[in-house]
Amino acid sequence: SLLVPSGTFAVASAAALPYADASFDVVTCIQVLEHMTEEDITRALTECRRVLRPGGALIVSVPSVRRPLSAAHLRHYTTAWIQATLAPYGTIEAMVGQEYDHPITLGMRKCFENRFWFLPRAARWFYTKLYFPRWNRVAVADGRNIFCLVRMNDLQR
Repeated sequence: SLLVPSGTFAVASAAALPYADASFDVVTCIQVLEHMTEEDITRALTECRRVLRPGGALIVSVPSVRRPLSAAHLRHYTTAWIQATLAPYGTIEAMVGQEYDHPITLGMRKCFENRFWFLPRAARWFYTKLYFPRWNRVAVADGRNIFCLVRMNDLQR
């Protein structure tokens, strides 16, 4: 595709990923779980674990309970739910909050969502390397979204 010319893309159920065991070093599950039933979440996380290599990373992002529940979401999450649900799949190495509604974040997100990829490299660098990682992080309890890094190890297989 335009953004990742050498990438391969597939449309599949999160509960039945079309990849071999231990295929990836990193799997992302960004703003997905809130749309799934508890049973489907278990199946999806089991599939993520299956396709991750030992030592691989699962990156999860979910809306926190600080954010109003939308009609499209079945639930929003607490850190306790995340810890209890993700612990069987690996070691939670990091959990950070994100304040998504900052005006700069919303403006930059609109540009990227609308595929204004003609933005100069400096603007993309500012957003991805400087603004989001350094200024848009908040304490987990204060974030409207929660990002979590789960490291797979052989014990969880």
